[in-house]
Amino acid sequence: QGSAIVGFLSHLVSINKHVELVPEDEERFMAFGSAWTYEWASVREYVERLEEWIACGPESFVAAFALLKRFEKMDLFPAITQRSVHRSFLTCLIIAVKYMEDETLSNADFAKVGCVTVEEINEMELIACKALAFHCTITPEEFEMAP
Repeated sequence: QGSAIVGFLSHLVSINKHVELVPEDEERFMAFGSAWTYEWASVREYVERLEEWIACGPESFVAAFALLKRFEKMDLFPAITQRSVHRSFLTCLIIAVKYMEDETLSNADFAKVGCVTVEEINEMELIACKALAFHCTITPEEFEMAP
C-alpha cells in the first residue's frame, strides 16, 4: 500500500505545485499546512516513518487513503501541496487508526511520530472529524478504490 499512497500523494503535490491560496483558504491551510516544508523527509520517507512507528495494520493505511480522497472531494484541504501533504495524510491516518484499531497511540505519541505538536494534532483531528460529522466509516466502495 505504501508505494501507491506515496504515488497518489506525490501526484497531488505535483499538480498543486503552483496553487496559490486565496484568503478564504488561509484558516484551513493554517491547520493543515506548515510554514516550512519537511525538507528532511520526502513524502516517501514520511509515509515510511509512519508505517514504522504507528502500530497498525495495512487496512488503516488503506482507510487513511480513502479518507484523504474523501476530504479532497469535500474540499476540506485547500490543496495538497509540499507544505500540507505530510500533515494532511497524518491527520487521515490518525482518524483511520483510531477507527480501525483496537489499541492506538496517544495523540502525544502521534505528534512525536508525525513531527508536530499535540495541539496541532488535536486541531487537525477536530477539524477533520467535524467535516466528517464524526462519521468515520469507510464504505466498501471507498476500500475498493484505495490501493
